[in-house]
Amino acid sequence: MHIYSCLTCSKIFQSVRGKWNPPKYCCHSCYVVTLKSEEVLAHLANARKKVIHKKSPEYICLTCSKTFHSYNKKNNPKYCTMQCFQQRIKTDETIAKMSAAKKGKNPWNLGVNMWEGKEHPRGTLGKKIGGGEKCHFWKGGVTSKNMMIRKSTDYAKWRKSVFERDGYTCVVCFQKGGRLNADHILPFSTHPEIRFSLENGRTLCRECHMKTETYGGKMNKKIRNT
Repeated sequence: MHIYSCLTCSKIFQSVRGKWNPPKYCCHSCYVVTLKSEEVLAHLANARKKVIHKKSPEYICLTCSKTFHSYNKKNNPKYCTMQCFQQRIKTDETIAKMSAAKKGKNPWNLGVNMWEGKEHPRGTLGKKIGGGEKCHFWKGGVTSKNMMIRKSTDYAKWRKSVFERDGYTCVVCFQKGGRLNADHILPFSTHPEIRFSLENGRTLCRECHMKTETYGGKMNKKIRNT
């Protein structure tokens, strides 16, 4: 056993480790305190910068204008992260190039019936029979008309337009993002002629939407009670 002094708390402690690899701290807590000190963090940051600058060149992101380092010298990287790449501004020239690159190229399975003359391993579930009465899940038209409208593409476009107009922000509590709902100012059930009108829509968070008078069939309950 050897006697040492802790560099953090100056406590004297014993250890089996010899002089060739002497311990510096009496416990893990003292070691963590030293790591979190400003001098150590600054020293580590400077050391990493020196290593990065020596080994990799510096580039400027075209989306966020942030400087970054990369070892990919051949392809000349333009974006610092995948998020910046996905948020990049696509010019008309870029869109034309992307469209021209796909012209004349057909997918490998275009017009190919892979299971022709064979039995599908999942039976009829793997075959595209069609919608409506042709579908094997058809139950005689039990889906309500309102539900079909709410699941239509027109309703999805109206919902997206309302969110984009309001900047994906609740118009009551000004919460941005999160779980948002597109609410009809005049009820969906009683005003079918303006269901897809942009002026009749507003963006609400779920909490504010639940406080409205028409949420969850409250309007129908009022009609029944009157």
